[in-house]
Amino acid sequence: MITLSIGRAFVATLSGVATAIAMIFIFYGKFIINFNIFNILVISGILIFGYFVRLFLAILIGLISFWIVEIDGLYNFCNIIIRFLSGSYFPVSLLPVAIFKINLFFPFAYLIFMPAQLYLNKINLREGIFGFIIEIMWLIILYILLRVIWKFGLKKYESVGI
Repeated sequence: MITLSIGRAFVATLSGVATAIAMIFIFYGKFIINFNIFNILVISGILIFGYFVRLFLAILIGLISFWIVEIDGLYNFCNIIIRFLSGSYFPVSLLPVAIFKINLFFPFAYLIFMPAQLYLNKINLREGIFGFIIEIMWLIILYILLRVIWKFGLKKYESVGI
């Protein structure tokens, strides 16, 4: 599943990078270019681990199909919540302060919002590394949760169809 997902993401990323390069040439001089190697390394790590966080969350939602036959609606609902809390729709710093601070203990803000803030130098490297550590902890938690739900799901498994 991971290799299939990586292949799918690779094609999407390649087209996104090509579009970004074209935009950089068109709007040269208007972009903020950050050449701080430490920031770039932390951002790269956050984005790579963020990919696996999203993958593990998608697999977790998929594992619910052991108990529920139709999960498309639940998957779409969870996707909207993840995008909302990750900053896809708007910067999560616009949320009320209490919700924003709570969101920082979950992996969602580290998918899009924090890498963007680190790239724009709106947060320092220490906060970026802290986010990276939070993301690693969530990867471990999600992996353990995946293993447990998979184990229970196999006990419940009933085939549907022919």
